[in-house]
Amino acid sequence: MKRKSKHTEMKRYIAGIGLCCALAACNESYPGLYAPVYDADNPNPEMTADSIPVTLSLTDPAYALVTGKRGQGSFGFWDDEEERAKWMAAEFGVYAFLTRNHVYDGTPDLTADETSTGGGAPLCLVNDRKARISAACELLWADGEPPYYSAVYPEHKYNFFLYYKGDAEEYAPEQRTQGSITKFFRIDGTQDLISAYARPGTEDAERLPDNDETKYLMNHAGDLVYSTKSARLHVEPHLRVKHEMARLNFLVQAYDTLKQQGREIRIQSVALVIPTRAQFTVAADWAGVSHDWTDETNVPPTGISWEATCDTVYVPNENTPTEFGATLKRENATFDPEPGVSDPEEEPVKIGKPLLIPPIDQLGVIIHYRFLTANPEDKIPSGSIFIAKYSNLRFEGGFQSGKTHDVLLKVYGPRKIELTVDGKGLGWISGGDITVGEEEEDTN
Repeated sequence: MKRKSKHTEMKRYIAGIGLCCALAACNESYPGLYAPVYDADNPNPEMTADSIPVTLSLTDPAYALVTGKRGQGSFGFWDDEEERAKWMAAEFGVYAFLTRNHVYDGTPDLTADETSTGGGAPLCLVNDRKARISAACELLWADGEPPYYSAVYPEHKYNFFLYYKGDAEEYAPEQRTQGSITKFFRIDGTQDLISAYARPGTEDAERLPDNDETKYLMNHAGDLVYSTKSARLHVEPHLRVKHEMARLNFLVQAYDTLKQQGREIRIQSVALVIPTRAQFTVAADWAGVSHDWTDETNVPPTGISWEATCDTVYVPNENTPTEFGATLKRENATFDPEPGVSDPEEEPVKIGKPLLIPPIDQLGVIIHYRFLTANPEDKIPSGSIFIAKYSNLRFEGGFQSGKTHDVLLKVYGPRKIELTVDGKGLGWISGGDITVGEEEEDTN
């Protein structure tokens, strides 16, 4: 979808930068994280009548996770050896709690640990245990010790939840109530926060054997998933991933024919002013899977509430240090070499690495840039450095979680400063007029 540019006249005359957001949302899936297929001729050797381990599977995300050493850089295709190593380095937290069904009408308690019981059955089957993706593309317990379903309570039902935080900083202690678990993470623009809940799908039903146990399970499909009985039929917790962040790529392009005028703009750094503190509900009291396993509207109340406090987060580059918080300091995110543009006929230049931000519809932008000129009409020294600040830019529809957006910075020559915001590409909703106040321009 494309929308006409809207121009807002500014009062000052000097080398300016316009901001053009070309927001292309990508839905391409990354391969390799589908539920493993059960082979009836080769059943799980660990499973006996009294010993049933909890095994997991994970859907493939809508776009690549961002992790690695600290979250800077994205996962790619599973078939690529280097990218596969990044997938396998990621660590996921997993919970499983008892919920109500035809044999248990008590109150779920998310303050419970793996030693707590309700009506005899464990209230908590999995308490923030860590899991990793194996080379065989299965989600395995990081310590190699799987939890087990109860053989004594085969029809008690459990809800499974998963989260991923990368190296996000925990700025406050975890809060647990009977109905929810909330964690408090601060991001620096390089972490992908992920939530997930378990729900089987048609693929799980299609590989069930045709016998009396299957008929019983399907007649109680909303009561027995997930339980000891469902595990015996290899209906494993199939975790449905949801990305809580939007991913932004940045490009720069000349708006005017600066080259013909003997001028060039060089970008030193780009920053966004965004919320960085997440109140992340990673598990919640939920009735659980319904009889219709394909019902995607029946979801638990997990996810993120963002605090209003904002930080300035700089677009990272290859030279940005790897420790948490490096992108909060400009000296760690200046471009070297500085990308320069002067010809609007040339293709936009990609700058920096992707930035992950909350799904918001309002943010601030700060751009440091250098103005080079050999034009005798210019009254400012060549190489002068300026700061363009745009506050409270609002976009109808906003940046969407689980989507990739391209942000195009368009550079102007010495003229009235104008700001244009163009929305184009899948997933972006055209907004109305955008009003921008007087811009702050500082020189060094």
